[in-house]
Amino acid sequence: MTHLTPSNCSLFLAIPNDLLQQIYNLCVPLDFRLSVSKHVCRMVRGEGDGFHYKSAFGNAPAAHLDALPGLLLVCRQITDEVKPMIYRNTTLTVNMCFGGQAKLESLFSPETRAHFRNMILILDSERLSYSTGCDMDPEVWDKILNNLLRLGIVVEQPGPQLLGIDEEREKWLAWLTPTLEYINQAVRKEIEIIADTDGMPKATQIVKSAMPGRRNFQILRDGDPIFFRAEWSQESDDEYFNYHSD
Repeated sequence: MTHLTPSNCSLFLAIPNDLLQQIYNLCVPLDFRLSVSKHVCRMVRGEGDGFHYKSAFGNAPAAHLDALPGLLLVCRQITDEVKPMIYRNTTLTVNMCFGGQAKLESLFSPETRAHFRNMILILDSERLSYSTGCDMDPEVWDKILNNLLRLGIVVEQPGPQLLGIDEEREKWLAWLTPTLEYINQAVRKEIEIIADTDGMPKATQIVKSAMPGRRNFQILRDGDPIFFRAEWSQESDDEYFNYHSD
């Protein structure tokens, strides 16, 4: 069983117990009632427990009368301290051509998005409509990409039938090339970019050209459903089990 020590738990929990009790007594509202009616549930403070009459202007300690704001302040402080720790250790995967950018904006505020340090972007040509919904909005992405410590990209090229059509190939290239070039300039120069193209020659060539000297090709787990590998394929590919993905 793991035992918590001051080195591996919150500094708040390392405070001596008698001091913790004083903090709790100050912050936790006491002697209050919850009044519930058809449409309302409200907290009544400063009037006792309801069984013993107590004037609202009696001798209730001022600290207890004003305890709720203090409690909310403590909760806010804990949230502010924990949120960066949670998001910085979370890998966020965004499928750009499956409404990923819009969903990212709706789920996370700009302040929260700035906490992410690990991200995998899926540039999936299967769902690509070459519309503005697949383009990266710098107002959304500049700060995110600049804060990253690790970035993976999964790049799929169109199937042979579409790739053989000049118009479709040009549309794909006109979308993918500037997208990769933007990512390359937005991510800090010292950050390595991990690319999974499943060995597709044209996609690999474009990634090399758009991100010279800073990309490493390897298999990423988020690429498995895109390229029908591992459990997504009819037969497991032995090469999959030798992959390295961090």
